[in-house]
Formats: sequence, structure tokens, C-alpha cells
Amino acid sequence: MANGGEEEEPLSPNARLFHTKRLNCCILAIIGCKTSIDVGVVKLGLENTFIKHPRFSSLLVMDEKKGGVMKWSRTKVNVENHVINPNLDPNMDSPDLFVEDYISNLTKTPINLTKPLWELHILNLRTTDASGVAILKVHHSVGDGRSLISLLLACTRKTSNPDSLPTIPGRMQQSSRRSSGVFGWLWWLLVALWWSVVAVANTLVDVMLSAATSSFLKDDQSLIKGGEGVEFAPKRLVHRIVSLDDVKLVKNAMNTTINDVILGVTQAGLSRYLNRRYASENEKDGGDTKKRSNLPQHIRLRAALLVNIRPSTGIEDIAEAMEKESKVKWGNWYGYVIIPFNIALQDDDPLNYILKAKAIIDRKKHSFEAICSFLTARLVLNCFGVKAVADLAYKIFSNTTLTFSNVIGPREEISFYGHPLAYIAPSVYGHPQGLTIHWQSYGSKMSIVVAVYEDVIPNPHQLWKILICQFNVSNMGSRVEEEDDEPLSPYANAFHTKNLNCYIIAIVGGKTSIDEDVVKLGLENTIIKHYRFSSLLVVDDKRGGEMKWSRTKVNLEDHLIIPNFDPNMDSPDQFVEDYITNLTRSPLNPNKPLWELHLLNLKTSDANSIGIFKIHHSMGDGISLISLLLACTRKTSDPNSLPTMPMKRQPPKPSGGFFGWLCRLLAAFWWFVVLVANTLVDIVLFAATAVFLKDQSPLKGQEGVEFTTRTLVHRIVSLDDVKQIKNAMNTTVSDVILGITQAGLSRYLHRKYASGDEKDEGETKKRNNWLQRIRLRALLLINIRPATEIEALAEMMERESRITWGNKFGYVVIPLNVASEEDPLDYIHKAKATIDRKKHSFEALFSYLTNELVVRFFGVQAVSALAYRVVHNTTFCFSSVAGPQEETSFYGHPLAYIAPSVYGLPQLKPQSVDHPKWFIALVLALPWN
Repeated sequence: MANGGEEEEPLSPNARLFHTKRLNCCILAIIGCKTSIDVGVVKLGLENTFIKHPRFSSLLVMDEKKGGVMKWSRTKVNVENHVINPNLDPNMDSPDLFVEDYISNLTKTPINLTKPLWELHILNLRTTDASGVAILKVHHSVGDGRSLISLLLACTRKTSNPDSLPTIPGRMQQSSRRSSGVFGWLWWLLVALWWSVVAVANTLVDVMLSAATSSFLKDDQSLIKGGEGVEFAPKRLVHRIVSLDDVKLVKNAMNTTINDVILGVTQAGLSRYLNRRYASENEKDGGDTKKRSNLPQHIRLRAALLVNIRPSTGIEDIAEAMEKESKVKWGNWYGYVIIPFNIALQDDDPLNYILKAKAIIDRKKHSFEAICSFLTARLVLNCFGVKAVADLAYKIFSNTTLTFSNVIGPREEISFYGHPLAYIAPSVYGHPQGLTIHWQSYGSKMSIVVAVYEDVIPNPHQLWKILICQFNVSNMGSRVEEEDDEPLSPYANAFHTKNLNCYIIAIVGGKTSIDEDVVKLGLENTIIKHYRFSSLLVVDDKRGGEMKWSRTKVNLEDHLIIPNFDPNMDSPDQFVEDYITNLTRSPLNPNKPLWELHLLNLKTSDANSIGIFKIHHSMGDGISLISLLLACTRKTSDPNSLPTMPMKRQPPKPSGGFFGWLCRLLAAFWWFVVLVANTLVDIVLFAATAVFLKDQSPLKGQEGVEFTTRTLVHRIVSLDDVKQIKNAMNTTVSDVILGITQAGLSRYLHRKYASGDEKDEGETKKRNNWLQRIRLRALLLINIRPATEIEALAEMMERESRITWGNKFGYVVIPLNVASEEDPLDYIHKAKATIDRKKHSFEALFSYLTNELVVRFFGVQAVSALAYRVVHNTTFCFSSVAGPQEETSFYGHPLAYIAPSVYGLPQLKPQSVDHPKWFIALVLALPWN
């Protein structure tokens, strides 16, 4: 390339910062290969990729005409000057130590400024973890660490597919969508407002602490803090590899993130390392060395974390830019975040460090500290110049103890110019700290890279051994498995009290006979991998009888029940009803996980076989369990795809302009007033129901009805008919279902109790008047936590990990209209009015919070008594569950219907659920007697 004016580009302020005397930093990336490295192939690869990138084919030049302004000037690159392949003795005694010494020597020599600021050293030497090692040395002014790692990965390809770029994990998308309508918009606005208040408060605190750190607030002079001039000293880099699966095991078990686990492990390791160092110092001074903790009290030790402000350029864009020799967004755009480390011995349990690390990271996520530090640096630069910014950055680093980072690598194994990689281990040197810790993921591995100044940390191998041996994630993973007991939530405890001992029944009709072996295999690969379905309910007597879930080995023969019966019986439908009725008589065996699956290869009116799930309600709420069941199914038309669940309708886009904004504001204000009014009324009625307000109807269960046997009957109707009514009346499916339920109950009550003898017209009129004044209400349980998507449940079972689960719900009390209406559609109109009003109330949330307060202050028995009063003082429970949009198969068996219900409540229980082929299964759970 010719050198010309249009080929010159001024250095960015941050790039110039890395050429000041005290922040002259370089990045090292150690690349371990599984095979020996072909130098010729690597050189050819570099010519086709690296040197086509502007930064890697540019000299750093000084423009004397413009007062010594530094610029990047494109030049012709001779790869021979950048690829260094020393002659080595392949039979040396300690290859690992040689590589460490070689890298340490690289940190002693500055990079040559007469050529582009990068080098690649190739050591064809077999070490513990690799058969060949390449070391990429790049000046930090060329780009930040994340950009350079992305560039490196853009030069690699999948080992399984040499034409494909690696897959980099993306951020998890939010599983729940914003609810529609003005109410949803208002709720989102309140949440956003609260988040903004928290973010502003956290940011103000962090900005003040950052200002104090850049001025006077120093970390304590601990045994690992570098002193004056440490930035000029050589560094020693040591790295080791751990299992990323072990990290994920801990992450899933503790419901945290990988960053939480890594930060927690680092804090735990540094605490133990410092404790040993201080014990050694005490021994030298003749002090007490038998103390459990030798750490100074309340030690201040913080890490500086550089955060990329500009979104990282994707490796696809970088690869395309190198291929086309075009430009791409590049450089150093970052702010810093100061993370306080918890240095103390936490009862010898590293899991406590992870919980504290999670609290720190969660707080930092709700702060604009990184952006503020970036803007502060730009302001100082514009007002006072590069040297002032360098002084500011120097104070931040020198007043903290270490630099800490975690870089996400590719998910699968990759090759670097045809050489399969064993690991990637990046680090940095040249900043005023004595310790730098980097974590780098690659496939199923995680590299820990520790860069130290040996005068401060003379034994770096002891540090990494403590990090990955005594406090390693493998041991922690095994400890999590050993201590895999999980206390029952308050709601799960409530379902084990005498008056609320509830079970969920899910009747699954199949279109074909059931292959028992196929179902067993399916259960082994899905349901029993779910934590709740492979856990016993145990009582911990050491903790006052606390109930826990304890992981156990599941024997499917104990849970899969296949009864013998006469296939030629007269009434299969009646037999199935009687069979389910008998199931409601017997409790589940507490000596095994609390679920059963009964298989009946019996042809009924609606199916050719029946599967009956019986599950204790403490294992999860109905929505969660039905979602789990659907996560075990696949589309009949595409056996590899999960079912498609109906989506909530998205609200229309709001009108633009000031007038539209004003209308939305007024509407939000009005709906807020309505919301508050409705909620206050519902709170009063909820309190009254919990205390004295009882339903008065002949359908209401009497005292002790929760202990009686139940008969479950179900029938199927067309969902198309329901949708036709919905569309004609401009309502929802829920409106129609509630209206039909009201109409059916009204007709039933009037036929049974108001059809008097013609000779006794007075008695008939009296009964009709009584029915007009009847109070009959339904209780609807609302899931407070957004339902887990079936894709997440399927992935969780596949990986045997955990996911948010359990019973978190509130109540909504729905008054039913049982008056005699001439037009059945009037019931639907009234149902719509009831549901619309309940949609604009926080009744469910209030009842949930009430239960939380009661259980916190008075215990599980009190919340159980409260729930019993609310349920018992209403007449029945009502629910409608949305099923998949297409036909599905359960372990290869096409389904005809799904009909769930529950028993053990002090009520009768009508319920409906929609499912494929556009039907609705109406399920009635009635007292047997």
C-alpha cells in the first residue's frame, strides 16, 4: 500500500493515552494449539487477514508540522518482520516453565515502533495443555482487548466446519414481552421510573467514589498491591484451564450468572491466598500463626474493570472488512468500573462469596459509572489535554489493587489457520498494578490468566493453585451437588398443611395406543432431569423440622403405573372416570418424588389411550407444570420442533405528535385513577372474604369438603365455535368461557332449585327470588412470576440445569352472575365487564404481597389458614389455560386432548383448557358424594 495523506489517521485520545510514559500498555494473547504449528501456513493466513486490517498495516508516525500529532500511516507489511519463530530444544526439561520465562521476557522489551505495533511468536513446543504455542503481542493503542480478541476470532473457523466463523454467545433476551394496553404501558412506566431512580442514586454514589479514588482514596497497602513504578517492571503470566461446565453447574444451582461465579471464586481465592501470606508474615515476626483468620480487619481491596462503551464489532463484520480491505469501527472506547472485593474468610464456604459477588454485580448493572468515567475522561481531555487524562487514569489504577476481566469466547472448538486450538489466554501489562486476573471462555473450557509482578507476588503458582484447587469451581460444583438440598418455598409448605394438601391431575388423551418403553425413555431424557421431579421431600430435624427438596436417583418403575384391565369392558369412559376418582382417594408416597404417570391403553370416546399425571401441588403451580408437560411434546408435523404457544396481541402503535402524546398521558392518568379505585375496592372485599364474607349457594362445599373424594369429568367442544362468538361480540376467549360458565351454572341452579310444582307457585316464586340474591364467586389463581417459556424448560431438562420455578401466585375473586337471562349472550357481556374491571386492578399482586407479609411475620400455618379462608369462603376455582396452536405429540404419541384439574381445595372445581384441533376440554371436579 502506498503511503499517502488519505492513508493517515490521527490516533484517538485513548490510543494516545497508551503512549504516555506511565501507561505504555501491551496486550498478550497466548494461543495453545492441539497440533504443532506450520509457520508457512500461519504467515499465509496473516497475509490474507491480519495485515488487511488498517491498524495491523499502519506505522505510528509523528507529524512534526502539526506539533507532534501522532498518526497511523498505512505501510507495506513484511510478515517476516512480525512472525518470530525461535529455535528451541524440543527435549528441554520443563517446556511449561520455558514458555512462562519466554513470555516474561516479552514484557521486558518494548515493542518496535519502526513497524506496525504487533508481533506473533510461534513456539513449537509440547506443553501440559498444548502441542504448540503462539503468542500475539499487540500494543494497546492498536485497540482494546475485546476488539483484539474479536479480531483474533475473526481469523479462526469452526473445526467442525472450516468455512464457518465461530459462534459467540449473545446476551439473553428477555423471555417475557411487555403486556399490552394502557395498563401494561403504565406498569412498564412505573417500573422504568423506579429503575431510573435506583440507577441515578447508584451512579451518584459511584461517581463520588470514583472522584475520591482519583484524588485521595487508596486501597490498603496489602501484600498484593503494587508500589511506585510497578508499571515499568516485568510481569510473569501463569494460566491454567478449568471446566466451564463446572462453572455453569454452580451458576445454575445458585441462579446466578457466570460473571457472578467468576468474581466470587476470585474473591474467595484472594482471601485464602492473603490469609496464608499474612500467616507467613506473622510467623516471621514471631506472631500468632494458629489463628483461623490472619487477615487485617476491613481491608480495602478493589479491582478496576474496563468496560467497552462502544458495542463490540461482530466477528462477521471484522472478517468481511479484512476480506474487502475496508474499514470498520475500531479503537479504544471504554470507561472503568471500580469493584470492591470482599476479602474475608466466609465460613470456609466459597458459595457465600458468590452470593456477595452477585449483589455487587447486580448493583453495578444499575449504574452509569462506566459511561460517566468515559465522559469525564473526554471532558478532561478537551479541557486539559492527553497528559491530564493520563494522570487521571494513572491515579485510578495506582489507587486500586488489581485489574479484573472476563471475556466470552466461542461456543465450539475452532482452528487458527487450520490449527485446532486447545485454549486462548489473554492478558495485559504496563499499567500501575501488581496483579491482573483475566478469565477467558472457550468451548467447554475456561482459562484463568494471572499476570503478576514477582516482587509483590513471588509465588504466582500458589495463587492460581488456590484459585482452582482449594477454591476451584470443580470442588464447588461437587459441593453444590452434595449440598443439593433446597428448602421448600412458603407456598410449597402451605400445600403440605392439613387443609390445603392439593394435587394436580392432568389427563392426556392419545390418538394411538401408548408404547410404554418409548414413554419410559422419554421420561428419562426429560422430566426426571427436572430438579423437582428427581427430588424427595425430606424433613430436616436439625433445623426444627424444615422441609427440603433433596436430589435422589429416580426409579421410573416406581412412578410409571400400568394397571391390568379388561380391554373389552362395556363402558371405558366410565372406567376412566372411576379410575381417576380412585386416584383422588390415595395420597402420593412421600418416600419417592411426588409424581406418578398412569398409562391406560384403553379406547374411549375421545381417545385411543389415556395418560394421567398426578403431581403434588407443592412441586409447582398449574401453569408451570402444564408448561413443563408441553416442553416434553413436539409438533406432530415437525417432530424436532416445540409447540407454538399463542402470543399476546401487541397494542397498536401510538399516534405521533404532541397531540397523540397528550392523549396518551391523559389516558394513562385516567386509567391510573381507575386502577387505584378498583384496587382499593378489591382489597376491602378480599379482606372481608378472608374474615367473614361467605358465598351463599347450594354449590358451595361444606366444612371438610377438601378431604372428600372427587369425580373428574371432561367433555370437548369446538374452539372455532368459541372464537366465532368472540369475534362476533368483540370479546376475548376468556370472556366467552366465563360467560358460558355463568350461563351453565345459572341454568343448572334454576332447573334444580327453582322448578317448583305448578300447584305451589308461591314456593317456586320464593325460590326464584332466592336465586336472584345468591352470592356465588369464583377464585382465580394468578401467576405473579412470568411463566417460563417451554423453550427454556426444554433446554433446562436437556442440560440438567435449574430454572426459576415454584409457586408464586395471587388470588382474584370473580363475582358470577347466576340470574336468569333471556339471552345467553348477556352472560358474556357481563363476563366481559367483570374481566375488564379485574384487568385494571392490582388485586392479585396485593394478595400475593399480603401472603408474603403473613408468612414472614406469622409463619406458614398462618398463611395456610388465610388461604384456606379465602378459598373456603368462595364457591369454586376457575381457570383457562392457553395450549399450543397446532397438534402435538407426547414422546411420539399424537395427542387428542389435555384436560388438567386440581383437587384438595375446600371447593368444587370447574376448569377449561384449550388445545389443538380447536377444542376446549371442560373439566368438572365435583365432590364424589
